[in-house]
Amino acid sequence: MTVYMIVIIYLVLAPCFYSQITDNADKAKKWYIISVCTIFTLMTGLRSLEVGPDTISYKTSYEFVANMSWDELLSDFYSYIHSAEGMLQNNELRDPAYNCFVKLTQLISCNYRFFMFVMGLVVNIPLGKWVYENSTKPYMTFLVYFILNFSFYGTTGYRQTIAFSLVTFVGYKYIRERRLIPFLLLVGIAFFFHKSILIVLLYYFLANKEITKPYTICALFGIALAFVYRMPFSQFWKQLSGYGETYPGQYEGAGTWTFTAMLGLVLIVILIYKELIIKYDIQATNYINAIILAAVFDPLTFVNPSALRIVEYFSIYLALLMPDMLCLVKEKDRSLASMAIVIVLVLLCIKSGQKFYFM
Repeated sequence: MTVYMIVIIYLVLAPCFYSQITDNADKAKKWYIISVCTIFTLMTGLRSLEVGPDTISYKTSYEFVANMSWDELLSDFYSYIHSAEGMLQNNELRDPAYNCFVKLTQLISCNYRFFMFVMGLVVNIPLGKWVYENSTKPYMTFLVYFILNFSFYGTTGYRQTIAFSLVTFVGYKYIRERRLIPFLLLVGIAFFFHKSILIVLLYYFLANKEITKPYTICALFGIALAFVYRMPFSQFWKQLSGYGETYPGQYEGAGTWTFTAMLGLVLIVILIYKELIIKYDIQATNYINAIILAAVFDPLTFVNPSALRIVEYFSIYLALLMPDMLCLVKEKDRSLASMAIVIVLVLLCIKSGQKFYFM
């Protein structure tokens, strides 16, 4: 927890430092983002192998791939593509692109610590670009991401992490610009890392949907329906994605009332004040639609914790939406409101009891 608190203090105070050493606001923003992404990468690469529920199991997998030939890896890839069992079931053929990616990194080094750093770069370089291009307040975006998402994307779930980084941090540009072909190419690549990524196709077609009153009513009805029928809904998505394993510790476990309550509260506020928020940031329409989708899939977490991987594809946009919500407060009171949000996020971090230590 000490490491988390030190990083949180840096995230909040560092923008003041960079604004003092240069009068160029854009340069200060770039330096700040680069510094934060560097810290996140170091944390991912230098963490203890005991940090992250499957870090050690991924190390075992890494060593297994080191003993495989390219012929074996490509044969597995071929079997996956040409087998209904490989494409739809949870078995040893799944996600063949991950093993190929691991093998590529082993051309440089077969040290697992090196691979941990590679994974840090895979996430944090696109993350930095995503924040730079879209966030109105990078420090708050990083803070939300660090407290709600870093424990997964920074320490575990390598296969999903790569797929997520490709489709969200890289692909959001194509969602925003309505460029379907390059987005489909990214999803196609990401699919071979983690098949659950296919659900993000739904977001592409809803991201720019105007948030009208009938649409809002339908969305709320859909959320209620998803909660009532969460059992069959969960089975459907489990069959579609082919995954049933869980990742303990993420959002404190299955059906976390804290996260659900926070998501519900944010959803209510943004739906009530959507016009003001969208006027402040035209991209907020994308973020609000993402939060609606997160709320639709959140009931699945009360059945199976692995559904959190689906929720996270959409709840990540809280990191961009939270800064925009400050427009609801009078300008003279925004510093106080920012402080209140920081305090709430820190309390969430403390409540989660996340532990981090270096090697």
